[in-house]
Amino acid sequence: MLSTIELLLIIFLSIFQSIFGVGLLFVGTPVFLLLGHSFGNTLELLLPLSITISFFQFFFSEKKQKFFIKTFNFFCLPVVFLTTLLIFSYKITFKIEIAVSFVLIFFAIINLFKINIHYSLHKKTFKFSLILLGLIHGATNLGGSFLTIISSRINKNKNSIRECVAYGYLAMGIVQLFAIYYLQHEVNFTKLLYIIIPLLVYFPSQFFFKKLKPFLFIFTLNFLALVSGMYILLKYFNVN
Repeated sequence: MLSTIELLLIIFLSIFQSIFGVGLLFVGTPVFLLLGHSFGNTLELLLPLSITISFFQFFFSEKKQKFFIKTFNFFCLPVVFLTTLLIFSYKITFKIEIAVSFVLIFFAIINLFKINIHYSLHKKTFKFSLILLGLIHGATNLGGSFLTIISSRINKNKNSIRECVAYGYLAMGIVQLFAIYYLQHEVNFTKLLYIIIPLLVYFPSQFFFKKLKPFLFIFTLNFLALVSGMYILLKYFNVN
């Protein structure tokens, strides 16, 4: 059973992700690790909650971006699956924290200060970014901010941005959960009971999403990415 603090944290992050599309995994993963949970237990707890919210966000989105979905499935998901299998099967640790932090800081600054760098869905950079995202998320579960950066770079509308983020989290979460259950050959139904939380908070949270100005929405996502990148960078140097 979760402690009161852990339960309140999940409720807050579920509300935040219901509005912005990220939160449960990117913020929740390091926090639950600090609270003493293993990486595997943390994923088993948070992935179903994140998948539930992402499913609602994607299912109720007005327009499905078929090119994004097709490209994401082909270039990102296989990397997520293989990386997750390696992490859990052979206890491999990828020392990519420093690279992740620099990528987050770099793109967050570009977006926050509106630096004009050509970045298109039809360019190889987009495909490479999805491969990198798959590696980052499969190895660390911290791909959320990079996903929001990619989505906000190729979209300007807050609904389109959140749709891309929602689909990315939904697809990656399902792949990760499948990989974990494939290796463990069992499902922890106790952790699945916490799905009731996102089911209760998602629809009321949409009131705040609709009222949120597009500029503030994009700024919050990129600011979160910048802070996250700086935090990872500082933590890396403090540890080493």
